[in-house]
Amino acid sequence: MMGGYRTVEDEKDGYSHVVLPREEYEDLCRTLEQTRVYAKNQIEEAQKQANHEIECARWEAAKEVKDIQTALQMEQDKNAAQEKLNAGLKRICRERANAERGVVPKKQHTGFVVLSSSTRLYQCGAGSRREHIWAWETVIQTPYEVDLPAEQVHELLQTDLPQIVAVKLGLSEMDEDSSRNSEENFMLEYRLRANFRSEYWEMSLIHTGPLGTVPAEMRNPLKQKKKRQAEG
Repeated sequence: MMGGYRTVEDEKDGYSHVVLPREEYEDLCRTLEQTRVYAKNQIEEAQKQANHEIECARWEAAKEVKDIQTALQMEQDKNAAQEKLNAGLKRICRERANAERGVVPKKQHTGFVVLSSSTRLYQCGAGSRREHIWAWETVIQTPYEVDLPAEQVHELLQTDLPQIVAVKLGLSEMDEDSSRNSEENFMLEYRLRANFRSEYWEMSLIHTGPLGTVPAEMRNPLKQKKKRQAEG
């Protein structure tokens, strides 16, 4: 024993303090300090790496959002330019066609003229649910010449159809909730065809009932023009 301390013979011996030689104690202190510094450095490095990854992710997200916004803006500009081009093309086609056909007023008239409306058998449904019904087919001459590609005419008509079909002729779009027994006049089918005799594209509309009163400006424009001239 030395100064109240004794040498530990067995690790199972109970003791509360340990006396180390100075060199061993200093080595232990250095080891502990090195371990503390190492752990601190590791934590700081991990934090830097995490911050770097977060910043990279934030930058990538911001770049992706900016790219999406740029692409969206480009698409919007493209659509706006296309709409402007279509509007200009429609105006030119309409005014020229109206002048050639004697449709007046040349600048204000839609350029659409109802040529005929008649009954026909129409097949609807599929498979065992297939049936034939009596329907109506209305042929409308458009102001677009047959020289224009069908795809372009179809695109131009997308904004014309609601105005002509719904507002002028009173036809409604049929959906899943629609019933043919309804009093509404539903459009069943829309077809585009080129009439090379008149040299104008025509719309063929299949619908459930007869047309009401067709607006005067959409019937025989030459006759309407002569009538107005006679009245004048």
